[in-house]
Amino acid sequence: NQYQREMDALYFGDLDAFFTHFAEKYGEEEVDKLKTGRGTKIELTVTYYPRINEYNGFRNVQLMVQNYR
Repeated sequence: NQYQREMDALYFGDLDAFFTHFAEKYGEEEVDKLKTGRGTKIELTVTYYPRINEYNGFRNVQLMVQNYR
């Protein structure tokens, strides 16, 4: 983002369909990088809503992903 801040994003949809979609577009190697948190060339657009997560007294914003492309 423009502020160079990382945020967690959560997706509770069909992960097989998610990974298949991006494997068809970018290849299995890029998807493997995505799965292991390495740098990847994958670009995606998502719709999401923010949620405040509180755990052990810490609060942070999580992005709840609804759709992607």
